Amino acid sequence: MILTRSAVALCAVLSLASCGVTYTPQTVSTKDTPLDVTVVSMSPSSIEVANRSSYTPRALPAEFFATAGMNGTVRGFGAFPEAPSVPNLSPPAEMALRLPPEVQTLSYKIGIGDVVILATRAAGNSVEQLTGLLAAQSQRQGYTVRDDGAIAIPEVGAVAIAGLTVEEAEDQVFQRLVQSDSCLQYEIGV
Repeated sequence: MILTRSAVALCAVLSLASCGVTYTPQTVSTKDTPLDVTVVSMSPSSIEVANRSSYTPRALPAEFFATAGMNGTVRGFGAFPEAPSVPNLSPPAEMALRLPPEVQTLSYKIGIGDVVILATRAAGNSVEQLTGLLAAQSQRQGYTVRDDGAIAIPEVGAVAIAGLTVEEAEDQVFQRLVQSDSCLQYEIGV
């Protein structure tokens, strides 16, 4: 079974390797030839004799010139057009440095539909703060800026923050917290 598979694989490789490769010996038939042809066998002595003799190529037949043109011009096309003018595209010797104008970096302004996240800290004792439980007790609540440009914070009310930067919105929320005497602490983030 293994020998049969190996033989099939070998035959497949050999047949694919020989695809398109055939040897066709060159022969010159002397029968029915109108030209005077002399067949000479190739040997080192016949090659040496051929290399010593001078060769003078024959003239091309007149039919060649009737279809290919005469004296370097193509028949029927006339003279070639003038060469096109090519502009000088080389850069000047000194190139001026032209930087784009400076762009002012503007802070992001909160807009209608933005979601603002307020984080409140729950009250805890100093032991919880030392063990890192304070971070776990932070409550985050997202507020969407309404069409009137305000967010509604429970126990505080509506705070207008649309058109403000994040820092200005933090100040606005802080002022409203102070005004409402809320004991909660808020941090804002967009």
